[in-house]
Amino acid sequence: MGIVIITTDDSDFLEGKYLIFYDVLDVIPDQPDVTYILRKKTTNEQEILGCLKYLQNKLVICVDKIPKIKEHEQVIISKEKKKFTLSLAQKTAFILRENDRLMVYNLRMRVPIPYALSFIRANVTDIEFHRRLAKVGFDLDDTYTHALFAYGIEPTKERTQWPKKKAKSINEPPKPFRKDDIYWEQIISLDEKVANQIRVQQKEKLPKGVKKSMQSVQEWV
Repeated sequence: MGIVIITTDDSDFLEGKYLIFYDVLDVIPDQPDVTYILRKKTTNEQEILGCLKYLQNKLVICVDKIPKIKEHEQVIISKEKKKFTLSLAQKTAFILRENDRLMVYNLRMRVPIPYALSFIRANVTDIEFHRRLAKVGFDLDDTYTHALFAYGIEPTKERTQWPKKKAKSINEPPKPFRKDDIYWEQIISLDEKVANQIRVQQKEKLPKGVKKSMQSVQEWV
């Protein structure tokens, strides 16, 4: 997975292996160890997206004025000299799609483990990876988990799937009931002692038709 960086100053990228082009990128940018630098007056979304399917490293497009482009996980806008940042979603996409796993490992501490896990569960189907993850668990240092993210995941070119939000249960029972207690509403409706406990702790969880004010309870002698 490569990235496109749009900037008005490319001096920060003139190091290592790089190629500079003017106005037109007349080669396929598929070398994984080369930074491609394209200098031109302006660019557009169609041109950027056309390069992404071939790009294996970085394409730096240096323009006179930053164009308006929709947010994309592989496109970074650098408006200030020598300053560009990845969003949390882009860092997570790197974990799933980047071929350079050392780069992924170097980004490891910038992605919270719970956030990364939510995307990994939605995108990684390799059972062996999940078995290793279960063995690492939360007993070992986070370094082991980050290393597993970097070197245990086979990079993919598929579009990153966002984790689905859990549907909130409208009739989720209050404590001390469990989620699988199917008669909790009837119990509260018939037992004022239990209902009073719910009135104190979670009044908003009272079933429809049950009074919200405290009720007297008759005790057997």
